[in-house]
Amino acid sequence: MGIEGSNPSLSEFICMKQAKKKLIIFAGGGTGGHVYPILAVYEYLKEYNNLDFLYFCSEGKIEEKICQENNIKSVILPLVGGLPRGFSFGLLAWFFKLIYSSFLAIKFLAFSLEFKQYQKVVFSTGGYGSAPILLAANLLGIPYILHNLDSHLGLANQVFADKAQVLTYGMNPLENKFLPKNGSIIISGNPVAKAFKQNISPEEKSRIIEKYKLDSNRKTLIITGGSQGSQFLNKIILEIVPNLIRDNWQIIHQLGSKQFQIFQDKFINNPNYKPQEYINDLALLYSISDLAITRSGAMTISELISKKLPSILIPLPTSAQNHQFYNAKFLADQGCVLLLEQKPLNPEALIEKINFVYSKKALFKLGFKEIDFTDSAKLLGNIILKSLY
Repeated sequence: MGIEGSNPSLSEFICMKQAKKKLIIFAGGGTGGHVYPILAVYEYLKEYNNLDFLYFCSEGKIEEKICQENNIKSVILPLVGGLPRGFSFGLLAWFFKLIYSSFLAIKFLAFSLEFKQYQKVVFSTGGYGSAPILLAANLLGIPYILHNLDSHLGLANQVFADKAQVLTYGMNPLENKFLPKNGSIIISGNPVAKAFKQNISPEEKSRIIEKYKLDSNRKTLIITGGSQGSQFLNKIILEIVPNLIRDNWQIIHQLGSKQFQIFQDKFINNPNYKPQEYINDLALLYSISDLAITRSGAMTISELISKKLPSILIPLPTSAQNHQFYNAKFLADQGCVLLLEQKPLNPEALIEKINFVYSKKALFKLGFKEIDFTDSAKLLGNIILKSLY
């Protein structure tokens, strides 16, 4: 399309200033993974003139809070929820919720006096919250761009890919069964927070070492299981902490709220095990860590790519369409992480793999050189601009 990483030309800027205002409609939410890429794209696009933004949020979900914190105009729709599997009363109820939310979206987009005359485009990151807006866009003839976070195309994106103007992926797609009829596919990567794209300064390194009371003579292992923690990871780590500490590791372990107190009490007198309920400075910790053990959600994958951190990925086996396995496989195929499946994993095997990856970490780091998603927000923003101009 001739837009990768490039800004609009001078002639396009002139047209932008002369044209009537445009409306960029955001859809996608339910989890932070769907919301934060939208926020990164918004941060890039908000500097342009003649653009307005509107986020269709599901009631009570994270995107509603994000819009309030960032002064993004929003419309709150009733929560549709995930699609029930199999024919049931729940499926019928879900269908009526979808129709009702789509009707509200159509009513707003077609008849709102504030936005009725605007040229519009939808940018969606998928998830169940995007379905009513994409259905409304289809019925109203509003063009839309789909961004898929994972290797495996999500269900909502599968349904609406056919008429998408552009379909972008956060990583190499697993298959090409769902293609836009008249659009294109671009592998853009997933936008990440600025902190993950920046090198750690000497002052920041000193501060983070002091904050977590790290020993510069020990290897550093960071373990995360998402914002809620991972019960499986927590259980297996509980068994191997003493062995790892004897092997000269220090461990920063993000547990989630449910198990934090248990681990803190058990290892209260061990300065080399550092349990955390939640980690707010993950980018800085990635910068000073030797190895990570984590699940393989789309944003975790993107953050590891940005920090080029050798890792052991243990996909959540119950993830929708097994997408976490395919996300992990994407990095494993590049040779920069080790993929371990949860079911046969035992403590002894995990200790062996930790020591193996650490011994080969220079080789694992080389694998990241083949992946470059440094300007994902800019690329996605320019795709949206091209669709309007």
